[in-house]
Amino acid sequence: MCSIALFTLVVVPAPVHAAGYLDELVITGTRSERTVLDTPVRTEVVTANEIEQTHARNLKEALINVPGLQLREIHGKPGYEVWMQGIDADRVLVLVDGMPMSATTGSAVDVSQLAVLDIERIEVVKGAVSAQYGSAAMGGVVNVITRGVNKGVKGVFSADAGTYGDQNPSGDKWDAARYSGRAVVSAGNKRWGVRVSGSSQHSDGIDPQPETWARPGDEYDRSDATVRVDWRPTGNSELSWSGSVFDEHSGSRFSTLPGGTINQGKDEEVRRLRTQLSGDHRDGSGLRGHWALLHEQLNDDTSKYSVAGTFDRREAD
Repeated sequence: MCSIALFTLVVVPAPVHAAGYLDELVITGTRSERTVLDTPVRTEVVTANEIEQTHARNLKEALINVPGLQLREIHGKPGYEVWMQGIDADRVLVLVDGMPMSATTGSAVDVSQLAVLDIERIEVVKGAVSAQYGSAAMGGVVNVITRGVNKGVKGVFSADAGTYGDQNPSGDKWDAARYSGRAVVSAGNKRWGVRVSGSSQHSDGIDPQPETWARPGDEYDRSDATVRVDWRPTGNSELSWSGSVFDEHSGSRFSTLPGGTINQGKDEEVRRLRTQLSGDHRDGSGLRGHWALLHEQLNDDTSKYSVAGTFDRREAD
């Protein structure tokens, strides 16, 4: 369980805009708005348009084309962690709106657990920014910036399905072994905005030899739902509240050889509850204040099993 409060006060100079892509304003590398060209550390930006064009369904898929960033499969579970410039995931900090995520595996965040429905952009800082974020950011920072609620009424729904062909665990190459769905509904005016979003992902896993027990591509079900409320009492102030719930169930199969082949498996249940309240205030002359309060509760339970029964059960809160 994690409770965090963050307060910052910065003076933001008027940015000097470069042409084209370098007009993008980023904040992660310096905690103040600057163009990509003026940022002192190398920063890559993945925009909402790029995420839509690549049909990414989670943060792992959104980051897959970022140069200098390596996505490595987490040992023993169907997830991925971020390595940056040869530095392992324990020293790469993953943030959502500048606030940290709790790790479900050691001290590394599983980026395949984060949906991309409400993302405005992703800022990837390549270089040590530990002076601002602590030792966890020695390798760099991945900061997911969510978008506010726009005016008007809007709804979006999308779904997809696919097959692994001959590698389907069922052995039937026409089975829909992987499918997902996403939905967003929002409504807003000059003062208020409300958005509700949710997504679900399922995979049967990949098994090159369906008749065997071992399955190198693990099965998983992931679902998440988020509610966000924005309130703008004045033209220079905005308050935002968001609450989200994430659930994951995954199953792995493997064989061990302690004097003979023994079929074993592992089940994992993850639930993350996260709520955040933040405020952004300006005085019209370049002075800006931002504060944020975060509460997060994470439960991660795993158990291994064989024909002899369940063993090595672990419960983390």
